[in-house]
Amino acid sequence: KQDLMQILKKMLEQELIQLMQQLLKQDLMQMLKKMLNQMLEQELIQLMQQLLKQDLMQILKKMLEQELIQLMQQLLKQDLMQILKKRLKQMLEQEMMQILKKKLNQILTQEMMQIVKKELKQKLKQHL
Repeated sequence: KQDLMQILKKMLEQELIQLMQQLLKQDLMQMLKKMLNQMLEQELIQLMQQLLKQDLMQILKKMLEQELIQLMQQLLKQDLMQILKKRLKQMLEQEMMQILKKKLNQILTQEMMQIVKKELKQKLKQHL
């Protein structure tokens, strides 16, 4: 019975882990897309406000000066987002694994206690 319970416990853990990982990946991608869209919208709004406040010569000068800077910033942001995405995913997966393991252990402990109680009752009945 113990071997069977161990096998069942491992199977349940693996299935739950896989399901949670899939859900986490989907949720994380949704969150990151939303964050990126918000950041890009804010940047565009700020840029438009700046352009409206400045005269044409300042705009041309700034565009020429910042074109290279913006390109470099975009590349840096892409790298940074990749790093953040990877780290966030790792942190969330670790946290969810801890939660899942704890919950699984609680459930399995309760199940084992029920089985032990049942067997003890049966043995008591046999002896009486």
